[in-house]
Parts: sequence; structure tokens; C-alpha cells
Amino acid sequence: PLGTISMPTFESEVAHSLAPSLQPHVVMEFEAPYALLFPWVTQALGVIVFFLIHRFEVPIPYVGIMFCLGLAMGVGALRIGADDQLTQSILQWSFIDSRLILLVFLPGLIFRDAIAVNFDLFMVAFAQILTFALPMVLAGTFLTALFVMNVLPYGWSWSLSLTLGSILSSTDPIAMTSVLKKAEASPRLKLHLNGESLLNDASAVVLYTIFSLQFLSELDIDGLGTTIGWPEGIEIFFRMSLGGVAVGILFAIGLILMMYELDRRLDQENNVVQVALAVTVAYLAYYTAEMQFSMSGIVACVTCGILSSAYGKGLINDQSMMDSYLSLLEHLLNTLLFTLGGVVFGEIIANTDFRAHFEWSDWGYMFALYLAVTAIRYVQVGLVYPLISCIGLKSNVQEMSFFAYGGLRGAVGIALALSLDGSVREATLDEERRALTTKLVGLSGGVTLLTLLINGTTAGFFLRKLGLSKPTKTRKRVLQNFESSTLKFLLSEEQKLLAEPRFSNVKRAAIRAHVPFIAKASRTNIDKAARRFQQEAKSHPDEENIVSIFEMETTPHIDCLLRLSAHADNCPAELLQEIRQIFLELLEAAYRLQMATGQLNDHEDHGFNVGILLDSVAFAVEDCNHKDAIQDWQYTMMYRFRNDAEAFFSRRSLSTHINDKRACANIYQQLRINTVRAIAFIEAHRLAENKLVSYLENSSIVSDSIGTELHDLLRGAIQAILGESQVQVEKAEQLLKDIDPRDLNCITSHYVSIILLHRLSLRIEASAADGTLKEKEAQLYLNRVKRNIAHAHLCPSCHADSSSSAADGSVSMSTTLPAK
Repeated sequence: PLGTISMPTFESEVAHSLAPSLQPHVVMEFEAPYALLFPWVTQALGVIVFFLIHRFEVPIPYVGIMFCLGLAMGVGALRIGADDQLTQSILQWSFIDSRLILLVFLPGLIFRDAIAVNFDLFMVAFAQILTFALPMVLAGTFLTALFVMNVLPYGWSWSLSLTLGSILSSTDPIAMTSVLKKAEASPRLKLHLNGESLLNDASAVVLYTIFSLQFLSELDIDGLGTTIGWPEGIEIFFRMSLGGVAVGILFAIGLILMMYELDRRLDQENNVVQVALAVTVAYLAYYTAEMQFSMSGIVACVTCGILSSAYGKGLINDQSMMDSYLSLLEHLLNTLLFTLGGVVFGEIIANTDFRAHFEWSDWGYMFALYLAVTAIRYVQVGLVYPLISCIGLKSNVQEMSFFAYGGLRGAVGIALALSLDGSVREATLDEERRALTTKLVGLSGGVTLLTLLINGTTAGFFLRKLGLSKPTKTRKRVLQNFESSTLKFLLSEEQKLLAEPRFSNVKRAAIRAHVPFIAKASRTNIDKAARRFQQEAKSHPDEENIVSIFEMETTPHIDCLLRLSAHADNCPAELLQEIRQIFLELLEAAYRLQMATGQLNDHEDHGFNVGILLDSVAFAVEDCNHKDAIQDWQYTMMYRFRNDAEAFFSRRSLSTHINDKRACANIYQQLRINTVRAIAFIEAHRLAENKLVSYLENSSIVSDSIGTELHDLLRGAIQAILGESQVQVEKAEQLLKDIDPRDLNCITSHYVSIILLHRLSLRIEASAADGTLKEKEAQLYLNRVKRNIAHAHLCPSCHADSSSSAADGSVSMSTTLPAK
């Protein structure tokens, strides 16, 4: 029937040998939409796992846990025998086409790592990375194959052993990257691990292709595999490698040219298209090389990514967007691929008749293979160390020791193993032949899991023992310097804010109570900050006192302009409309500037005030299009239904004598939100007015060229718009006047504290971005700031002196909320 997918015929035949409870899962027809369930359930589980890892600082790599969850899914799908949609989706994905596995997962994963490479360092270390990618991979492949043939009792052929060796030669730095970042390891070590992974993935896949073709030919299945001699193998190796490079160069040139055409930094849509273009080119380069010319798709992706990074990075409009999207793509693909690998591994160890059994002895052989692979890795590094220590970026014993230990197996190896197993299962019903690749997937999946759980978990400890992370004393000094400089920054910002007329009555006690660092500031530090601020003010005698955090030059001519009777009444409607539109654009910019500097925040109060203020501008623009005057304040009161609802429930609580404390808190929060909105409204209008007058002054300079009459009309139009703005400001000021002075002072004091806390957050984030703070350290600071902001929002205390009438921390709630 339409919309269903039938399993291949050979699966139905195999189903008759399964336990009765398992037969329906294989014989039944799978609904096509069910295929969407497994990947998104996997992503949902990934979000939970990611949260728990970071919340409780679990040292196990994220992808290792996802592999274990996939293992549980695979075992459950075959053992429990449930007939639900998720089980069917899991089984659908376990039968995914072998070619699709590589085409879906590898381009996105490889291109993300390639385009993030520092090209200059990469070229300096190219000889070293090439050594890791060729001699080391060849040595690792052959040594692993020797161990499998001579130690493991499976009696595998030389070609199958080499296939497993090539799969296990591919490394993945995903788990090591976070460890090195937290430990602040040297850039050289990071480049060696990332660069090796890029090129050794490429060489490992080429070797895998050669040896797997030889193995498949040994199965004697029509149309599967081909016999390859040593001359043919060498020819295939160079054809796939060099051909992949050629394809990658062509696609890189095309990508760079297209990036050049889309280099319009102010067009957000072009920024999105650039990201989409980069991902598209990555997948097309892989497909073209792999499917059209039988060359290495990975080599093509790596070449395209590295060249695009080297010559096209300056053409990327929004580097942050590009990095974020490619990181998202990498996360989604890694999550799904490792979980899928776990599913197939779980189906193998489930020991049903669905696959060849994974006996208890196989677990021992798997662990022995893990130990052998680890030892072989050290042998590889030891053989090339004399060369590595003399060329490129050079290295030392400690770094190479960790380099050997950090060679985790990951995404590419899993994809190759799944692809080979899928090819065999699609081509034959012979369980003896299928058992070969089933065992290969079991061993390679088990070794991957062990490297993630053992090496990945203990990598941080090993890094510290080798002395490759920054010492604790150094970090303490860095944090002390950060806190000292942050204290100076906050005291300076405090002085600037308190110099503004709107904050002239702010209680410093509230700031001390809620802003960390300042709370610990000594009187000496505070006095020094005040003196520095006064000296800065004296050093700029031509400027007014700083009355705005935006440090925008104030213009003292607004009142004068409003008193003039110039051509305001005679201005053409079109000119008034144009100036009104300019003013509203300046007003929106002022709101966004307040957001950028901590005076407004779209995360506070669910973005209520920010949304109202920006909406008021949008509605005013609509009025402007109809040639109406500016009346944006009335639009800030459109949302009174929310305030009225809160007041209703608050009054109800008071009238029934239930939860009086909560009722007072609700009234206070309503009052706080209205007050902050009015303060922000007035400040935005003041800034926009100043800018508009500045526009007039600039036009005065060129009045000769535009004509006196036109200049007078412009002056009159600006005067009219300023008058409209002043009318709106007076309405907002009336709201503030209607508030009890004690409440207004309390709310304003806490508002200044919250502004300082937001600026502190921005400073912490900037310090984390430039490497001054580690991610974990910055997160601890940010968590503390977040708690302080929440407390400042809810705190109704005036923080007055003990002699004050409000010494008990209470705040008068006598103010009735104004109707407007």
C-alpha cells in the first residue's frame, strides 16, 4: 500500500528462523513516516544527556553515552518484542542503505572540521599531519590486521583483517576537543589531533575501500567486490586520493566565487544563503567524487573545506552564523550516527536468531583488541616521533604521549563498519557470510565504545599528569586579576549611571546588596572610582556630564527649538512624514541600544517591556504612513489587560485575606514593570530627540547648498516632531509622578543594580570569548549574576539606613496603579 516500506525479501525469509515474538518486526511492513521518529527521539534524548552531563559535570563523553543509549535501543527492539512505532522506526534505521550511511553522515562531519582549521598553522604543520595520515595509518592498519589474524580465533582472511584495521585506524577528536579546551592545552596539540583526524580519515577510507572490495570479492557474490592485486591497489589509492583533491579544488573555487557574489554584509538573507551554500557544496563535492568518479569523497570534502577556509573566510558575511550552523549540523549528525552505531551493536549483542551471536568469549577478544589497538597507537607514535619532533611545529614527549592516548575511534569508523555490514546483508541470505561482518561491527563498535568510555573519560586526568594543562596557581591569578579589573569596571559604570539626572536619587545600598564585587568594594576603591570619574569629566570641559550610558552627545538646543515659532505650521505634510519616519527609526535604534547595554533585556519578564516598546514603535510607524502624529505612548498601554488581570487577582487575595504577602508582591512587580517601561521610554525619546537635533545642526552646515528656505522648512518640521515627542514624554513622566516617591526610589535603585548586573554578564561573556575565562568559570560567574538579577527583581526592600523609616526592609505599597 501507498506510504509503506516493505522489508527486502531475504529479511522475510530470515524472519522464519526468529523467535515468534520477533518475527512480526521483520515480516511486517513499516510505515514510511515512522522513519522520522527514531532520529528525533534520539535528538530529544541527546538534549537530556547534554544537560545532565553539563549540569552534574559527568566526565564521560557525550557521544559515548549516546552510543550506550543506542545499544539499549537495539537490545530492546529485539528482546522486548514490542510492536510500537518507535521499535519499527529503530528497525527501519538499522536496515538503512549502506551507501546512504556514508552520503548522509560523512560530508557534514568532515566539512565542519575542515573549514574550522587554521590554514596558516595547518600549512606549517602539514608535513607532520601528512606523516600522521599516511605512514601511521598504514602501520596501524597492518599491525592491527596481524593481531586479528594471529591472536583472535576467528580465522579471518587477510583482506577482512585489513578492512578492520583500516576502520580502526580512523580517529575522531570530538571527545578530546572539549578536554583540551577546558585544560587550555597548547594550540599545537589541538592542531595535531584535529589535523590528524582530517587526513587520516581520508587515507583510512581509501584503504578501507581497497581492502573491503577485496574482501567482498572473496564472498563470491555476483556483482559484489572485485579482486585487487598490489599494483591495482596502489593505482586505486593514488587515483582516489589525487582525484578527490582535484574535485575538492574545483568545488572550493566554485564556493569562493559564489561567496564573493553573496558578500553583502547588511543583507541578512544573503548571510543565510551563504551558510546553505557551504553545506550544499560540501555534500555535492562528496557525492560527485564518490558516486560519479569513484574517487574519495572525504578527500574532496577536506580539500574543499580547507581551501574555502584559507581563501574564502573573509567573504563570509556572518562568521558566527556559519560556525553556529555547522556546529549544529555536526551535533545532530554525531548524535544520530553514534546512536545508530549503538543500535546495530545492541542488535548484535542481543544474541537473537536475527544475527550471529556475540558470545562471552567475544567480549574478551574485544577487550584484547582494544588493548592491542591502544598499544599499536603508541608504537605508531613512537616510530614517527624522531621525525615529528624535528619538522613543522615540532613536539615533545609529553604531547606525543597524550596524542597517542587521545586517538579515540569515532564517527567515520562507525559509518564504515555499518556500511560494510549493510552491503553484505543486502546481497546475501547466507548467515555464515553475514556473520563475518556482524562480528566486524561488534568488534569495531566495542573498541569505539571502550576508547570513548576509558580514554575519553580519563583524558583530562592524563593531561594534567603530563603537565599539559595550565597550573591551578596560574588560574587563581587569572581569576584574581579578572575580579580586580571587573571591580574597577563596575565602579566606573556605577559612577556614570549615578551621574545621570534620572538616577540622582538612587540608593547605593541597593547596589551594594545586589551587585557582586561591588558588595566587597572598600571605601578606598569607591573613592578612587569617584575621583577617576571626576578627572575624566574635567578632562573634557566641552562636554556635558555623562547622562547616558550610550555616551551619546547631548544637545542643549531642544528646549530652544521647541520655543521657536519657525515654519512648523507651514511645513508640507510629506516633509513632516519623512522627518517623523526618521525619528521613529532613531527611536527603535535607541531601544535596541538600551538592550545592547543592559538597560533593557528581552529575557526579563518574558520580554514583556521590550516587546511593548518595540511594538509601540511599529504601531507609530503605521500611524506615520497615514500621516498621523506620533502617539507611541498610548500603544504601550495596549497591554493593560495583563496588568488589570494581575491587579484583579491581587485585590482578590487582599479582600479574602489570603496570601497577603503574595498580593503585595504582585502589586510591586506590576509597579516595577510600568516604572522601568516609562524610564526606558523617556530615555529612548531623549536620545532620539538629540540625534534628530544633531541632524538639523549638520544640515545647517550645508544650508548654503540646500537653500535657506528649504533649511527653514526642515527646521520647522524637526521642531514639530520634537513637539510631538515631548507630548509623549510628558505622559510617561506623569506615570512616574503618580508613583509614591518611596516606591519610585526603591524601584529605580534596583533598576540601576540590574543594569550593572547585565553589564557584568556582558563582560563575563566577552572574557570567555577572548579566552580570559574558561567556559566553566564563566558559567559559574553567570549563574551567580543570574541569581542576583532574579533577587533584585523580587526584592522590595529600600535598603535604607537603620535610621530610616524603612529600616525593616519594607516598601510602601500605597501607590495605586495609574490608569495610564
